[in-house]
Amino acid sequence: MHRLVNQAYVALACAVLSAPGLAQVQVEARNQMELGWMPGGWGSYQLLFENPDGESARVVGWSGAWMIGGVQWGDPFGGSLDVAVPAGGSARHDSIGYAPEELFAAAGDQVPQYAGHVTVRAGETEYEVSFAFDVPAAVLPEPVLRKEGEFIALELMESRFEENGSIENVVRLLDLCYQAMADLTGLVPYDGEKITFREAPPHPFWAYAGNPIILNSDYVGSTMDDFERGIVSFGWVHEMGHDFDVLGDWYCWNGPAAECQANFKLGYALETIDDPGMRIAWTFQAPDYPAPDTSVLLPGRELVERFFVRFGDAYLADPDRGWESMTSDDVHSMLMRVQRTYGWEPFKALYRTYGELAANGARPPESAEGKIALMCAILSREIGVNLVPLFERWRLPVDEEAVAEVAAAYGLE
Repeated sequence: MHRLVNQAYVALACAVLSAPGLAQVQVEARNQMELGWMPGGWGSYQLLFENPDGESARVVGWSGAWMIGGVQWGDPFGGSLDVAVPAGGSARHDSIGYAPEELFAAAGDQVPQYAGHVTVRAGETEYEVSFAFDVPAAVLPEPVLRKEGEFIALELMESRFEENGSIENVVRLLDLCYQAMADLTGLVPYDGEKITFREAPPHPFWAYAGNPIILNSDYVGSTMDDFERGIVSFGWVHEMGHDFDVLGDWYCWNGPAAECQANFKLGYALETIDDPGMRIAWTFQAPDYPAPDTSVLLPGRELVERFFVRFGDAYLADPDRGWESMTSDDVHSMLMRVQRTYGWEPFKALYRTYGELAANGARPPESAEGKIALMCAILSREIGVNLVPLFERWRLPVDEEAVAEVAAAYGLE
């Protein structure tokens, strides 16, 4: 087991290449994960820039690599940056990195190091400033127990089982959500393998999707307390929704659209499961529709109605906002208004059509515009109405010609 060090790992860097009169930017790298990074997981760090000189500078790039005992492990990585560091001032860049399991296995008793440099531009000259910080392996402080349901499993620290009497109910409710998402999409992820919700050491996210779904230990206790009070975890069900986007390349045209799709499946589960235990707090509110009491517990359909359905009003009312500025909740609001008008069946057909196209060897559209036009074409066909005007009202990049072309290309006439 690697040692855990309860401090921020800091390394002051020095200029590798400089010249008289140039802004001499200094870099301090800080590991933000107090207990280290989970092997095979994500961690966060900060780069703090100080410019004591009288000339402004700009950080324009970075590179890094994992090091074990001063020797590089694995391939280097890097990219561009655009961070202004004013004369006599400072700036900060927050970033996230991934630490492979194999890194810690190779390190043995040694603590790996994340090392690299940033490229600073001062005037017409560039120079490099190095940085480094230690990254110990983070582990949970106690053993993990597993509780299996029909479709999902929980892997939590054993104290969670001792402190909470609702483990069985949590598994039951998550099983119901899985069944609902399978009903909506017509498929199951991971070839039907059970989805595991696994507690993990603290990381930069509340949780993230995959199999297993990686939970942040800092928030598992409060989430289990919510379940015991009858509140279903929005976040856990949301991450499961991501797992059901097996065909997401067909309809997730950008990041907000992908987040919308996870919540779309969450909304379907919460409002179609007939169970008195499916309640959720009114902590999510649409602009100009504030909750008078965020502790109120709502059935799933009421939360969807008061939050997702109403959310898009502010976007629609602002003609200066284009479709690329839509948040996930804006996209969701548009889709929910279609659903509230025409029901869930067109959306069940939508996902199944994507599956049929993929099974027949078709490839998804490459552009965001193509994916949006294809969704419009499929929904229009399934509902039996022309949805182009509605998509245009939401300022999405479609027109009659584009939708007709994509319908023809995919045999949807």
